[in-house]
Amino acid sequence: MASPPHQWAGKTSRVIRARKIGLKLDPLSLILLYQDGEVKVRKRFMPIRNLKSQADPWARAEELKLRHMTYLAAVPTVILTKLISIAQQVMIGLDVDEAVRQVTQRFSVDVERDLNVVSEPELKRQKELMELTFISNVIGPSDPRFVYDKQVAFHRPDRVSDWDEDNSE
Repeated sequence: MASPPHQWAGKTSRVIRARKIGLKLDPLSLILLYQDGEVKVRKRFMPIRNLKSQADPWARAEELKLRHMTYLAAVPTVILTKLISIAQQVMIGLDVDEAVRQVTQRFSVDVERDLNVVSEPELKRQKELMELTFISNVIGPSDPRFVYDKQVAFHRPDRVSDWDEDNSE
């Protein structure tokens, strides 16, 4: 006897792994490709309702994450914030390419910025951006570029720094 489709009431937790997330502008919604269980890849549309161009994109991202917790729990808030910011830029009249360029520039890690003097939300955003950059650059054992026990010879520093333990040059 076949089980009825969509029998989720008996399950206590679903394993949802987000694969890709994108933005659809008309009607305004997020598109999520995710893996449900071991094999099935599914697509879900999540509408972004009543978005105003002056709304706080971080707060709207948090709202979306709460509304669609099952699907967006593993998606970093900074990614959702970036997509909402792109939608807001398009709403005020920019074309999609220009909106993506401006938002990408705003959502990049600023290595020259002193993070000791920024606000808490800005610090949190910068930390999430750094975490995403780190994750995208990780080379794990399953990666073909992975080298076990890699040793690198670094050049001598060209100037003395307060951070150096051994200042003997």
